[in-house]
Amino acid sequence: MRSSGRTAPAGRVARATSAPGISGPAAKRADLAGVTPHDLRHTCVALLVQLGAHPKAIQEWLGHSSITMTLDQYGHLFPSIEEALAGRLDELMFAGDSTT
Repeated sequence: MRSSGRTAPAGRVARATSAPGISGPAAKRADLAGVTPHDLRHTCVALLVQLGAHPKAIQEWLGHSSITMTLDQYGHLFPSIEEALAGRLDELMFAGDSTT
């Protein structure tokens, strides 16, 4: 999760999960009461996947220590590898063919 730039006591980075007072008022103003930072994180990943972001880029965005961690958590959001490859092969093989 990207830092908001705010710091907690002793110079530590303030996280919304450890300081609910930081996100609460903002969530109410945005009409997102009840939406957690975790919900927003999941939504962000789902949108990145839909945009076609590479899993490695998502791993780095989230700050995960390994790609395995990212794929274990969010792998279900990625389209089937077999479906994607089959579609791309069809496009390649039948490009310009008006019979398909």
